[in-house]
Amino acid sequence: MTTNQVKERIICEKPQIVVLCGKTCTGKSTFARELESLNYKHIEFDLIVRESVRNKFGAKDKEAFTVYGGIAPKEWQESFETTAKGFIDNMLAVSNIALDSAIADPTVLQRILGKHADEICLVYFHPFDRGFYYQSISKRFSDDVINKKVSFPIWDHITEVQLSDYKVNGIKGNEISKKIKQYADESIEKSKERLELFKTAFPSIIITGH
Repeated sequence: MTTNQVKERIICEKPQIVVLCGKTCTGKSTFARELESLNYKHIEFDLIVRESVRNKFGAKDKEAFTVYGGIAPKEWQESFETTAKGFIDNMLAVSNIALDSAIADPTVLQRILGKHADEICLVYFHPFDRGFYYQSISKRFSDDVINKKVSFPIWDHITEVQLSDYKVNGIKGNEISKKIKQYADESIEKSKERLELFKTAFPSIIITGH
């Protein structure tokens, strides 16, 4: 479906929980913000990870976000899933919700949703247009540099040479553009693998993307 078709379906069916999954920079957060006009409360799982794992246990971002794959230390995993579950239950008492998440293991999502797992509208964002995906990652990277942020996993792979290239030549610099394309290509392949897992766990999954 196109994103507009997905929105029309949500308007028609009015699910209490919309779950937006997929790799970074695929449009999940933008779509979640659009759902706010339909009275959905936007919940970013990244913020819950930082609160329940990074801040609580003093973990680095790269380590904390292993909870998305269900491979974090048991205490971290339980803290994240318990916090997320409680947050969802509390929010459902006052509003419909749009969960924005890059969870990689569908069984983690199933545990968090619990009794709500069969009641959700799950939308998976896949980067169909490779060129558009390059642009999305490039923009996110540029915004991070400007705002002095580290907001997505590409930073785990950026070298000083690539960062210097960007500062001198911008996003079209040979070293940084090559890294962004490599990162995007690898992310697309991982997205395909992740989608197969989600299709098995959630047969009614809706697939969209740019």
